Amino acid sequence: MGSVKSFSTDPAKSLWRERIVDFVRKHYTPHQIRNFRVLCFAGREMTEVFDVYDRLGVKRKNVVSLECDPREYDAMCAVNETLEQRIKIVPASALDYLSHPATQPFDVISLDYCGYFNDEKCKTLDRIAHNKWLAPHGVLITNYQKGRENQDVRDSLEHTSKYFPFEKDLPSMTAQEMGQLYLTIGEQSSGDFDITETRDRVIQVLPIQKMFNGTGFWNSPIYRTWMRSLTPDVQEVMVRVLADANDGRAKLVTGYLGRVFSESAPDDFGKTLLNIFSFLETRQQKVEAHEAYAYVSDSRTPMVSDFYLFGGIMLPFTKGQRLDNIVKYKLLKGKFVFDIRDRRKTLQLIQQYDRWHTENMDGFHRSALQPLDRIILEPERASFRGHNSETTRRNSKGGLRESIYVALSSNTPDAEIMQNYSLTKMELAGYKAAHTRQRNHAKTSPKGKGSHFPSNDLEVIAGLLEDGYKATEIVGLFEDDEGKPRYSWQLIAAYKATQTRINGTPSNERLFQQLKPEILERDGHACQWCHKSPAEQRGQSGHNFHVHHINYNHKDTRPDNLVTVCTSCHARTNTIQYGGEMKEYFELLMGERYPTATSA
Repeated sequence: MGSVKSFSTDPAKSLWRERIVDFVRKHYTPHQIRNFRVLCFAGREMTEVFDVYDRLGVKRKNVVSLECDPREYDAMCAVNETLEQRIKIVPASALDYLSHPATQPFDVISLDYCGYFNDEKCKTLDRIAHNKWLAPHGVLITNYQKGRENQDVRDSLEHTSKYFPFEKDLPSMTAQEMGQLYLTIGEQSSGDFDITETRDRVIQVLPIQKMFNGTGFWNSPIYRTWMRSLTPDVQEVMVRVLADANDGRAKLVTGYLGRVFSESAPDDFGKTLLNIFSFLETRQQKVEAHEAYAYVSDSRTPMVSDFYLFGGIMLPFTKGQRLDNIVKYKLLKGKFVFDIRDRRKTLQLIQQYDRWHTENMDGFHRSALQPLDRIILEPERASFRGHNSETTRRNSKGGLRESIYVALSSNTPDAEIMQNYSLTKMELAGYKAAHTRQRNHAKTSPKGKGSHFPSNDLEVIAGLLEDGYKATEIVGLFEDDEGKPRYSWQLIAAYKATQTRINGTPSNERLFQQLKPEILERDGHACQWCHKSPAEQRGQSGHNFHVHHINYNHKDTRPDNLVTVCTSCHARTNTIQYGGEMKEYFELLMGERYPTATSA
């Protein structure tokens, strides 16, 4: 398997991640979000972590990422090791990981697949619902490729489409009628099969149906008790049907189980009690908010995505009272029966349930199971670089830094990194130095003039010196774990001085160092802007005086381009407020001192 493509600069993917942030913030407070537990597929670049969960303020220790490909897993771990605060990475597929009961549910589950929807994805949704992986008030996100179904998946979708004409009739069917339909529907023609419509309906509606079924009434204690009342041969058949239900193999299986279960009750009175108990013992969730999106990635791959907010379904009229004081179920001489302790309260309970079910569930089925029109995410490609940079800079400082570290680890070209993150060469060099230091955990104190610099640091230093940066500017890029400089600026300046041009002439840095004492002496060791003397400055012997390049060209070491300034005024030369005025003043000053020279 080859390396997965980079999604860090995909404009449509970036907008998709922004929509996740907006969706979560719309429904939760910052305090709630901070303590979220997240399950996702972060990918080798971990962009979803940096652009979504860091922006939301989720603690990284609460983020779990799955990766089953060994090479991608190793690449993710390498990036994760460079982070100050790390996520948890598990080498497993979603189906394998979610096949075990959850010890603690996740508040956000992001199923950001690179592949298309298939049976494995369907079973993954089953595992989330059956094993209670999603919190009672949680967000589920799906993201699939569109239009890449193989023949098996196409056949499955076509088979599913055959049920659509019967959906309105299913609630009123008896178990016998439903069983007959289940046996004969495979032989029926689906007519004009529209795979696009079928795919959209299945992808959008299936998570809603799965979470509404919850752990499955067929897995509830009351159902298991009822099963014990059946004859051994029927139990054997039901066990196989239950296995199909838990694997999500056919839409009619669960409906068939429900019909057989409810029709075992002697009357409507008993059927309602079965519904109440199975409802209370099954953790069901209904969708409270739903957004649907479609976009095309920069590799021209069409994607479809849905965001769901699920909330737990409660029976308000049972709260605060013990149901077993009113009515309970049990096996009596091998038969399943209800033991009614208080007939008046039991009748009241049934009436309240029927009214609640009519007011809530019927409306839910009518509204929630209709596919939404998808919002198309279409970023402005030409202006995306600036947009992406601004988006990234809204992240935390750590998130920006670590995003750049990921790009460096992925051997992204310097020019592309500077463009994507709007960095200068100097800023990028700083990130390179910090990344190298964090990766190597080196605490060396070089003694030589270049030979003892680590090779990665030496490359950065040499490049910056060649571009005219000062040793005092470069030294701040290299710090140890305690924040102290790893090299002195004098050491870097000495290294620069040893470098000569190919023709053997002294370097600009060496010429500058030779001229510096002369310039200080020429200017009387006093600032030529504020005119402070050494006695008025901290330190002695002009220690707090700098020699400034008037035209900001560090390669121009002519005396008429050099002037003495104090520390404070040197800082002002780089400001918009003073820089232009100071440059003009110093040029006039040098023009008077060197009337025959021409400033560059």
